[in-house]
Amino acid sequence: MRMWMIDPRFLCRQHLLGCHLEHHMFLGALKKQRRLKGFFLNNCFEPKSLKTSHDEIVLEMLHRTYNHNTPLSQEEVDEAIQYLTDEERTWCIDRDASLKMLLMKCTKCGSRFNHYDSMDEAASMMAKHLADTIDNEIIQSIVENHTIT
Repeated sequence: MRMWMIDPRFLCRQHLLGCHLEHHMFLGALKKQRRLKGFFLNNCFEPKSLKTSHDEIVLEMLHRTYNHNTPLSQEEVDEAIQYLTDEERTWCIDRDASLKMLLMKCTKCGSRFNHYDSMDEAASMMAKHLADTIDNEIIQSIVENHTIT
């Protein structure tokens, strides 16, 4: 079981659906007050993000037209994590290490990562270019309309 805590667009079908299942498995383990120390130490579990991560996974599932019939509520998570220590409740996954591990493990996720990462980079460059163009137009307009009295 693990939470990847990366952009769900990067996950292949198997990892996306597996991750969704594992979110529910973590909730079940929490409800049974199981010891989860190994999951924390192995960079696999971030309790405070269980609901948010689940919802991001579900959005990606719906985007891909997969079915989803297993909601997870914040109240369930809040109640289930009460027995954890403060350190465990606030544990954060090293997202960079998690992404590197996934990309080494799965070529399908790697292909999705390359596709979306390059699309995001292109969109970011277009947005920057647009912002620069707008700024230049505004500056040009100010220069042209500026009068010294």
